[in-house]
Amino acid sequence: MVHEYQKIELGETSNENDPILEPRKRKRLGYVTILIIIKDVILVVLALAAAIALYMQSRPTSTGTRCDCGSSTAEARAMGCKYDTIAAAWLPPQCIDSELVAEFDKMGDGENGTWQYWVDAEHSRLLSIDEVGALADTNGFFWTTTNWHFMHCFYYWRKQQRARFTGVLIEPRYDNERHVKHCGQIFKDPGPIAYSYVELKSSRLEEPEFLKHKGQNDHKL
Repeated sequence: MVHEYQKIELGETSNENDPILEPRKRKRLGYVTILIIIKDVILVVLALAAAIALYMQSRPTSTGTRCDCGSSTAEARAMGCKYDTIAAAWLPPQCIDSELVAEFDKMGDGENGTWQYWVDAEHSRLLSIDEVGALADTNGFFWTTTNWHFMHCFYYWRKQQRARFTGVLIEPRYDNERHVKHCGQIFKDPGPIAYSYVELKSSRLEEPEFLKHKGQNDHKL
């Protein structure tokens, strides 16, 4: 008996169209898609968190006591503080806009654009900047011109605006609506004289006790 054999072609086999394996493949692809979505969501969340963290670090803040300089000028110097002529206060570097201070010091109504500071309301003797800064130790006052008072307000508004990109901290002493209202009153009614004390603790909102006994008719800072 003669047997006829059918030749079987050998070649690559594929399970792609296998009806049994197809559901498993779709299920596996579904898992992969979900994992990709989860990964993308995590990356977006991390990116947002990083952006928020950077913003908060660069955002100026006036909370806490980061603009205070101790209880004396000696302590202030030891802490690295300097006398800020715009603020009439001893401030640490992070609370000083040095570029603005340098500009302010050339905008005065005195000789060569300097500001004039006197020991009393009668303008009997001029004070140097060092003498003005030293008043913080004695709770003393300096007298100046109403023009100085105008420019103090103007330059503080600039300092607050610039703080968005300079990162300089605005001390609570001036970073409040009360100071804005005070400046508005000065523009409306400058008064005959202007005077101020020198602050060491610019984080406090309330005026120091010794100042409360000073006359209310004069225009103090």
